[in-house]
Amino acid sequence: MTPFNILLIDDHATFRAGLKMLLKAELNGPHFFEAHTINEALSAQFNPIGLVLLDIEISNATGLSSIGLIKAQWPNAKVIVFSAYDDLKTIELSLECGADGFLSKTEQLNRIVNVILRIMQEQSAGLTPALSKRKFLTPRQQEILDLLRKGLSNKHIAKELTLSDNTVRRHVQDILSYYNVSSRSEAVFAARGEN
Repeated sequence: MTPFNILLIDDHATFRAGLKMLLKAELNGPHFFEAHTINEALSAQFNPIGLVLLDIEISNATGLSSIGLIKAQWPNAKVIVFSAYDDLKTIELSLECGADGFLSKTEQLNRIVNVILRIMQEQSAGLTPALSKRKFLTPRQQEILDLLRKGLSNKHIAKELTLSDNTVRRHVQDILSYYNVSSRSEAVFAARGEN
């Protein structure tokens, strides 16, 4: 894998330091840069950047509107949005604005590392933008996937999560689409490779 630089943009120094420390322990090779604002990141002209981890709630800027500025500064960089809010609307807006992935700040470390590794591997393999823009499972879909692993039916998942059968069915279809498989068992098997 070619050298890979990661830029953390977050206005909370403690969060940046903690995330950097955890990622350094898990990832081999990347060099980390930090910025507490979008303007600081853009004016510092860090090069080359392969991945940007962006907090969309940073002060003095709207993170989502800055994705375009980041992509203009580093055309080959992938952008993963970090947010304390993991509702479906925030996730969809992030992806519509050009983010390559979305992670909740409450995600477990192994999930964060898996997403970053996937993007690093896609870049080093030179995949097309369409392939590397693959969406990521939402926290709710991840929760449903965990219940699929336990062998629960849609009806039981709906009861467990107090959702309608139709909502669960839609999430299951999205999970199958995400893994490009046609059955629940195939999705569970494909998901094993991420853990």
